Amino acid sequence: MDANAPPLPGRVTCGNLDAPSFPLAVLNQAAGVDPAADQPAAILHATLRETEGLPEGEGLPGEGWIRAAQTDDVVLFVARAQGMAWSMVKVERRDGVWSTDGYGACNLQPDVPDGMNLAVFRLSPDAELMPETTEVDLLVTELACNSGQDARGRIRVLDLVPAADTVTVILAVVPRPGGHDCPGNPATPFTLSLPEPLGDRVILDGSEVPPRDAALCPARICPVP
Repeated sequence: MDANAPPLPGRVTCGNLDAPSFPLAVLNQAAGVDPAADQPAAILHATLRETEGLPEGEGLPGEGWIRAAQTDDVVLFVARAQGMAWSMVKVERRDGVWSTDGYGACNLQPDVPDGMNLAVFRLSPDAELMPETTEVDLLVTELACNSGQDARGRIRVLDLVPAADTVTVILAVVPRPGGHDCPGNPATPFTLSLPEPLGDRVILDGSEVPPRDAALCPARICPVP
């Protein structure tokens, strides 16, 4: 492993709060799910057959599947899609019957503690990064439904890991109580305090796997060009 590479989280999710998290190292295991292994495996292969005719970008990989996570009533399968992307199929048991509960893109992101929601961020357009910088202005966006309100006063630094060439940061938001609509949330200004001067290092947003250069806008909140 490259000592200068940014750190990766130990446990990840597919960005679906209803699916279990799993160790990132699971994705390194040998791929292949025998359809005769059990009912969830058979349903996975049935789902793959059903999606064979979907347009490019909407279908699922025909091979390379891994059983990433399993509970008594949920099995999560993942497979490498194009490039760095992953796909997922979630199989769930309800009233004793297994069926496909959902499938699509698996946007790998770090697992966060209960009572927290992951947030994405980018550098503020006004941020001036110098070798002596110890405070960095960010724009933070809450991913969970929040009725279009900002995240002021609720942003927490979950992890901050300096490395030789990078500083990887994971931010989360304490959710507001009650139910909320999902019109999209505004970016919230936030000042990040570094434990030491930045130097020539790049700040990375660890909400994605692998982490994203925070100078770039997160794809999940920025319009596609």
